[in-house]
Amino acid sequence: MVFVSLHHRSSPRNTCLVGLLLVATLSHGQDDAKLQALTGSVVDSDGKPLSKTSVYVIRQSFGPFRQSVLTTKTDADGNFRIEKFAKPDQRINVRATVCTDSYLMSWKFLRLQAGEKLRPIKFELDPAREITFRLVDSDGKAMPGVTVIPRQRVAPDGSPHIIFAQSTKTVAKKTDKAGRVKFNLFNTGDTVMLAIANSTTSQRQPIKIKQDVHELNVTFAARTDRPRVARFPMPKAVEPDAAVLKRFSNLAVRFNSIDPANDSFEDLQPLKEIIGNARVVMLGEQSHGDGACFETKIRLIKFLHQEMGFDVVAFESGLFDCRVAWQEFQAGKPPTVVAKQGVFGIWTASRQVQPLFDYMGEQASGRHPLELAGFDCQFTAAGSQKLTASIQRFAQQLESNQVDAKQVAAACKNLDALILRKPARGELAGFQATMDRLSTAARQLADKESPEQREARFWSQMFLSLKTQAAQQWSGRPVRPNINVRDRQMAENLIWLAREFFPQRKIIVWAASLHLARNVASITPMNPRLNYSKMVPMGHLVHKALGDKMFSIAFTAGSGQFGNPFMQPIGLPAAPSGTMEDLFRRAKIENGLFSFRLPGAKEIQPIYSRPLAHQYMRADWSGVFDAMIFNKTMTASTR
Repeated sequence: MVFVSLHHRSSPRNTCLVGLLLVATLSHGQDDAKLQALTGSVVDSDGKPLSKTSVYVIRQSFGPFRQSVLTTKTDADGNFRIEKFAKPDQRINVRATVCTDSYLMSWKFLRLQAGEKLRPIKFELDPAREITFRLVDSDGKAMPGVTVIPRQRVAPDGSPHIIFAQSTKTVAKKTDKAGRVKFNLFNTGDTVMLAIANSTTSQRQPIKIKQDVHELNVTFAARTDRPRVARFPMPKAVEPDAAVLKRFSNLAVRFNSIDPANDSFEDLQPLKEIIGNARVVMLGEQSHGDGACFETKIRLIKFLHQEMGFDVVAFESGLFDCRVAWQEFQAGKPPTVVAKQGVFGIWTASRQVQPLFDYMGEQASGRHPLELAGFDCQFTAAGSQKLTASIQRFAQQLESNQVDAKQVAAACKNLDALILRKPARGELAGFQATMDRLSTAARQLADKESPEQREARFWSQMFLSLKTQAAQQWSGRPVRPNINVRDRQMAENLIWLAREFFPQRKIIVWAASLHLARNVASITPMNPRLNYSKMVPMGHLVHKALGDKMFSIAFTAGSGQFGNPFMQPIGLPAAPSGTMEDLFRRAKIENGLFSFRLPGAKEIQPIYSRPLAHQYMRADWSGVFDAMIFNKTMTASTR
């Protein structure tokens, strides 16, 4: 058996402990005496200490995300210690892997809540036996000279034991001329997954080690050959009505290209009439991992900017963070660096989204800039680190009888904790009262003609947004916000942007389609786990406020792959007959738009489609979105 503990001892030969993956957050300037040490040991199954064993620790902090790798070794008694590891009030997740030659690769997960003490973790290692793996490609040819990593061992009891990629250098081995590599980390009954470093190939299927087997063939193939395929419920195929198909084909708009570099917009001219006088155009996406969708959106943004007068892009990212990023765009800093100050990493890490940031950087100093804004109440990027200092500077502009300096300092201290995903202290009601007072004082300053008027207008809304976010994160409350509360505040922020901060300007919204939808209770998902009956998305509230001045566009796809830059792509099955996607396909449209506002559009409703998380659901989509864009082939978002 293998029992894991954060105490580690060393193996007699070629030993290395890999992986302690920790989600922890270390704040700056803290008292070192209060910091906890990470301790642990490693013993064999007889309790004998294993000395001089390498210990690799991956530490991850959040708000913003940061990652560091630490290394130490066990002493003569098999113990190790990493000083200044965590504060007593930190929430920490620990994933520890021991990968020691001649012993079974072992792993255990440990979660510590704020206030708990770090306790030693002990690894008790059972013996392994040497297994030779012969790597071959999809044609059966040997793969010599490749670097192989023992990625995962699944024990006979089903427990997984994993090495994290950041800690695999010392356990990786190269195959010989015949494609063979030996590992002494497994035993009979284990199921093994190997990986090849810096490769686009992956093991086709897990290999189970059987009794008396000493050499196994392992087949690797390009990941695109056999992608993981989404297994969502699919509607029954039906033949669409010929009259419906004809009307659909006549009303749909065909795009010649989705390439962001294609500035010839003849194919997009019909959108001028379809969008009409809308001041806010919302561009959705299915899953935050939709490469072809991103490319289509960027080309549409350039069209809306160059030919329809839209000059603000509001991301589903922090209200404050994106303001910081825009100021750096204006200062001429590199777009890819600047975007990471404000926008969620799910987009800034995407190669498909980079052309948008490059375009915004090019336009920032021109006659008609495309301004970046955010409407989320969350802390989404590195810009959040500047929040409390900015609040303190702004508070100095306010009348002393309006705000209490001590209350502002206490509020900022709690905000620092919330930004780092740590518990806030004191009463939430007191914090919210301070936010209300600051918002009122900022509003009063904004009502006066002064150079600070626009800045004060921003802070009057920002303090209200912080009040909502704090309620979601305060000590003892779940870190993950309630989606209705978040959507309500995002709606209030976006409406404020449209009515007060950019009253004469036209805004493009970039967000998940679910946030842009309305009347979602009318949707019937095929997946019983999806239930929208109690959800009130941002789009529903914004539509109530702005009416036809808002135009929302969802996206869907015929087939392909999807996935964000931090995951392996997932295959998207071909659309069944009779679905919305099938109508686009039968109309011979590779990329195009169908407006639900056009006369006759209601005739094809209700219908199955998959604009939300790539899962099929039935709805009268004309009551949920204003239009839907189709990509025949979806591609994953990649680095």
